[in-house]
Amino acid sequence: MFHLNRKKIIWAALFVLLANAMALLVNQSKFVDFLENKTFDIRLELANKNKIASKDVVLVLVDEASLYSAKKLLGRWPWPRTIWSQVVEFLNAAGARQIVFDILFSEPQIARNEQEELGEDDINLVSSSVNGKVYHAYQLIHDTQDEYKKDLLLNQPLPSDFIDKFSLKVQLDNYTPNDNYNNYYLPIPELYQASFGAGVVEFAPDQDGIFRQTKLLRSYQGKFYPTLSMAPIIDKLDIKNIKLSPRTLFLENLPIQLNNNGQYYINMKKNFTTISAGGLLATIQSINQGNMEGMIVTPEEFKDKIVFLAGSAVGIEDLKATALGQLPGVYLHASIIDNILNESFINQIELTSILPYFLLASIIVTLFTIGGANPFVQNISFPLISAGYLYFATFVFKNDYTWYPIITPLLALLLLPYVLSLIFVMMTEGKEKRFLKAAFSNYISPELIDQMHQSGEPPKLGGDVGLRTAYFTDIQGFSSFSEKLSAPRLVELLNEYLTDMTDILLAEGGTLDKYEGDAIIAFFGAPMPMEDHAVRACRVAHKMQVRLGELRNKWTKEGDKWPAIVHNMRMRIGINSGEIVTGNMGSKKRMNYTMMGDAVNLSARLEASAKQYGVFTQIAQDTVKLTGDNFEFRQLDTIRVVGKTLPVTTYELLGMKGEVDDNLKNLKAFFENGLAEYKQQKWDKALDFFKKSLECEHRRYPELVAKDNPSTIYIERCDQFKQTPPPPDWDGVFTLTSK
Repeated sequence: MFHLNRKKIIWAALFVLLANAMALLVNQSKFVDFLENKTFDIRLELANKNKIASKDVVLVLVDEASLYSAKKLLGRWPWPRTIWSQVVEFLNAAGARQIVFDILFSEPQIARNEQEELGEDDINLVSSSVNGKVYHAYQLIHDTQDEYKKDLLLNQPLPSDFIDKFSLKVQLDNYTPNDNYNNYYLPIPELYQASFGAGVVEFAPDQDGIFRQTKLLRSYQGKFYPTLSMAPIIDKLDIKNIKLSPRTLFLENLPIQLNNNGQYYINMKKNFTTISAGGLLATIQSINQGNMEGMIVTPEEFKDKIVFLAGSAVGIEDLKATALGQLPGVYLHASIIDNILNESFINQIELTSILPYFLLASIIVTLFTIGGANPFVQNISFPLISAGYLYFATFVFKNDYTWYPIITPLLALLLLPYVLSLIFVMMTEGKEKRFLKAAFSNYISPELIDQMHQSGEPPKLGGDVGLRTAYFTDIQGFSSFSEKLSAPRLVELLNEYLTDMTDILLAEGGTLDKYEGDAIIAFFGAPMPMEDHAVRACRVAHKMQVRLGELRNKWTKEGDKWPAIVHNMRMRIGINSGEIVTGNMGSKKRMNYTMMGDAVNLSARLEASAKQYGVFTQIAQDTVKLTGDNFEFRQLDTIRVVGKTLPVTTYELLGMKGEVDDNLKNLKAFFENGLAEYKQQKWDKALDFFKKSLECEHRRYPELVAKDNPSTIYIERCDQFKQTPPPPDWDGVFTLTSK
């Protein structure tokens, strides 16, 4: 099973060390991060495809239907803020625990007159925000001055009242804030002053444009502020102590894992309870009209819930590319709340923690590949270990969101030593195989070379006997082709023909013995044993005849390039099965892997005698018996070849079982009925059947009406026997007079 020596073990150790060093190096690259994130997306989709998100979160979405239904009453987006004040009042009355706006109100709406500081819409929204726990969105951004923003003031401090109300006290544990924000967009002052809370809304995508991670707390000029997801959850859980380290955020005693960049990988969910804002507005309108039965949405749906108000319509431009596909941005905030409430965090496993296991795996892969006694042993360890790890990494992620890295372990720790080991094998053991090919490929089959290499034995004279199938082909009247074609054209024609036919032969596992001019001599069942050698031989014969028909059509379409004799090219095939000797035969300096035996000679005779019957594929009875029920044959004759005493029944291959047309079925039935009458010396009855089969012969090959075929042969025989009956001891066997 293994062939290991000191040299192989040393090389294996070097490959393993190189693979582990490469793993630590490439694990820090952006390209590996990119690929690993793609595996994260796939696993997250598998894990969360059918999982229901937290029932504590409800999303009220301004969808396409909401915009359409409210267009006549409210006009184009954005809607008047009075509408949102009505929504807030309804949700407070319904018992919503927290109301979170994922909509930025950074500019006041136009006042009714110059004396009013705020318009009525803003006043209504401010008034409604005072009651209950209402949270508003704001942005912290990194901005730049350019020709369009020359007057832009950067690095301005946040308003003191905003800092006092919304900044967080965070204990830092070896953590240095690195946010580079220099600008902000806040809700109008009256609104944030009236609000219970506020949160940062912007997210930054990864390098491939997918939103997967975010900082849960943002820093601006030395102060920390929560995101729009963290603000309500801190209040809901009554968090008093927040501690931040480079890899962990603690909310009291609840640890939340962060990655190397201090960011949180979001366990995205998409199956939240969602309610159309249009339906909610219609319900509010019904209640205002005193129609309590016309409610589309019931207040009970919001009781004790964290309710997000956000946009999902395309025109609102808040769609994000996430690991679960295109989703409104509010799903990012909602998913973070879901993760914290359910403690369903992504547990990212570091490469260094699994390195010892993959060190062992890379050793196994390398030793198997370098020391395997055959290709199966050499190549089995890498796909098995890789597939097993892929299954494990997928299963544990789906089970508890544990994220084992895939790309670096598979590429650097498994694939790299595997490839290096294969190169080593090609340069050492492959060298031995190349020597065998160079020395023997001219006269033995590629399969035998592989067999010799695996056994480690050189080719020997002699051979072995086995049940095999011999196969002979010849082009009908090929000697006439040289008279019609120039030498280059003849070579071109023959090469195209032999290439296509040989491809068919080799594809079915046949062994090419030799070419003799236009003839192909081959056999099945050696050097590699095969139980279905007879079936393969017949299948090759059928495919070759079909392919030759296609070539005839091709050559005909090429017009004057080829004479008519090429347009009508036919081939004859003889097939026989029996005890055949195959092996390396010849001198010590020159050998040929070939075949010998009576069964081989009969196969050659069948190919030659097919011309006498006007058929193109003639097969002996021993082959037909071995083919089972795979083909349609018609019995041709019982013959005695020159030099042999025992007769042989021969058949014509009509086609694959179930694929022959009605004409061929009738041909077989009429002909074999005629043959039965013929053997009983009932000449007139036999003639009736043969004349019917002759009509089928002509329909089969209308272009060969003037040529002999089995039916015409037997019609002539019947006429002769009617004039001159056979002797009393006639056994129906026809003796061939030539080879």
